Amino acid sequence: MMWIGLTGGIATGKSTVARLLKGLGHPVIDADIIAHTALVQGSPVHDKIVHVFGSEILNGTTIDRTKLGRIVFRDKKKLNQLEEIVHPYVQEQVRHQRQRLSGKKYVWAFYDVPLLFEKNLEDQFDAIIVVAASKEMQIERLQRRSHLGDQEIQDRLKSQIPIEEKVKKTKFVLWNNDSEKTLESDLKALLTQLPRP
Repeated sequence: MMWIGLTGGIATGKSTVARLLKGLGHPVIDADIIAHTALVQGSPVHDKIVHVFGSEILNGTTIDRTKLGRIVFRDKKKLNQLEEIVHPYVQEQVRHQRQRLSGKKYVWAFYDVPLLFEKNLEDQFDAIIVVAASKEMQIERLQRRSHLGDQEIQDRLKSQIPIEEKVKKTKFVLWNNDSEKTLESDLKALLTQLPRP
């Protein structure tokens, strides 16, 4: 089974590609979903996050992602602090999920990880797919789907390596400036080029 990294930038359509891959019968492990479980009371890192960032990030007993996001996306140091707490937890969960998949007869398993390049994870993969979109399209999608202000959108874009730099780091690029139908067609074509066991 080949281990394929799936990454991109905020609002480039990576989640759509992950959904399409699942629809085609391929397993996808989602780093964001695992990271969200870290914020739930009872997770091994919940209390540490609250201790570091304060009780103002809570909504009842649950960490409010919007409140936490407002803190960390404004301050690179605080974002790094959060990632240092959450990242090892995510890596451990991924390792367990990957072990479970390895006994099955899959050609590829995909790991959907937004910060693949930011965290220097390139060496872990047999191949990497970057889902890309123009900056204008990223901003338009963020405005449409979230209640973020212009400054918050810029803060989130700046927290990641620019998409054009990520595109240069792999030969497998899916541009998503068009319809989902076009994206699906391009994805199917790209899958024929991926390495196989």
